[in-house]
Parts: sequence; C-alpha cells; structure tokens
Amino acid sequence: EEWLVKGCIQEEIIQIMGLPNDVRGAIYTKLNDADTSKELTVLDWTLLRILYNPGMKAGMDKKQARQVFDSIYGQLVKKEK
Repeated sequence: EEWLVKGCIQEEIIQIMGLPNDVRGAIYTKLNDADTSKELTVLDWTLLRILYNPGMKAGMDKKQARQVFDSIYGQLVKKEK
C-alpha cells in the first residue's frame, strides 16, 4: 500500500541522513523495523534536530557528544513546554 512505501522511504532517508539502522528495543521510531508508525515520530524528528545541530560536530568522542546531546535535548524539551 501507499503508506507502507512512504514509511519505507522515510526510514531509508533518515538512515541516509545519519541515524542508525534497525535499533532493536527502540520504541516510537522508524529506526525499529517493528514500528508501525505511518509518519516520522517525534523521536525521529528530535534525533534529526540534535544530529544536525551546529554544536554536534564530526570527530567528537563519546563524552563530548553526550554533553552536546544533553544540552540540545534540554533546550528542545524547554521549547516544548
């Protein structure tokens, strides 16, 4: 069906953009093949916003990336309230 094809295309696009493929145990995201969402989820959009935030840079070690992630995520949560 059309929604299934659209969902597959969305999943492939977010993977091309840098999000991981087939994350077992992840819920409410296109990153899990078991997810039945017809559209990108809030989590998918949030992860893309964090990944493409200017503070997140290639070559960061895990500790640096986690600090930036926590900061960006905190800002996004405040905006939602």
